[in-house]
Amino acid sequence: MALVLVAKYPTPGKSKTRLSAAVGSSETHNLANAFLLDTLCTLSNVELQSHTVQSHTVNASQNVSKINKYVLYAPRSAEKKMRSLVNEAMDGMDPPLGRDEWTLLPMVDADGLTSSQLTVKLKDGLEQVRSIEGDGAPVAFVGMDSPTLTSAEVAQSLEVAAKGKSYIKPAKDNGYVLIALPGRVDGAVFEGVRWSCDETFSSQARRLCAFGEVVVGEPGFDIDEIDDLEELYKILKADEEGKEFKLTRCRAELQKYEQKKLQRKKAKDRATWLLWGMTLLGIGVAVAVGKGRTL
Repeated sequence: MALVLVAKYPTPGKSKTRLSAAVGSSETHNLANAFLLDTLCTLSNVELQSHTVQSHTVNASQNVSKINKYVLYAPRSAEKKMRSLVNEAMDGMDPPLGRDEWTLLPMVDADGLTSSQLTVKLKDGLEQVRSIEGDGAPVAFVGMDSPTLTSAEVAQSLEVAAKGKSYIKPAKDNGYVLIALPGRVDGAVFEGVRWSCDETFSSQARRLCAFGEVVVGEPGFDIDEIDDLEELYKILKADEEGKEFKLTRCRAELQKYEQKKLQRKKAKDRATWLLWGMTLLGIGVAVAVGKGRTL
């Protein structure tokens, strides 16, 4: 049984480009870094609810109680940097986890992570994992930009997959944030999926149905736009004590973002009042000059 985190190493100017256009490349880089680190911590806590889940996949007697974890990463050249991030996340756990908790797997031709190449990359990622775990292994894929996805739901998705059904959790933008595949579902499930559009979830769900029964989770969301970031801030603000979501790094970066946003607003307000003041002063001078001429 395997859990795969699909991740692009955060690089200024190349990470979360839609979000970057709204908040700037430096802040976006810091946020993407926080999303990845906190997601690694959350997923490291994924445990099956039952000690042993009987597999209904190809190897019917397979013991799938252990979850092996992988990072399917891009670009290939960022291996050392990605390993450093994983180590940072594991060292920051309470208690710290071993640095071998996650195995790194490079994406095929992994010099980027464009939507047009996702089918090829996910198919290859599934093949890489199953070459290690075995052909009958249930496998779940999770993205790095859905920090509110809980370890409990990821565990649930793998338990569903171990019982022979697929699991998919839609995103509010019509994509999806989690997919878990039973052993009988191969990489062909990603063929024909329309990525990065309003039909991503529906096209992926249709492909899953072609392989058998599918369980659909409650909608979640990932962080692509400024509105998503604002929603995440509200969620964490309402959960100030961290009872539902720990997300230490996300909280810290969002606090910095909100402070900078407040500073920008104050600066804009000051500029507006200054402009109004200068305009009123100009009007006053013009009126005074006009009266002088009249006299």
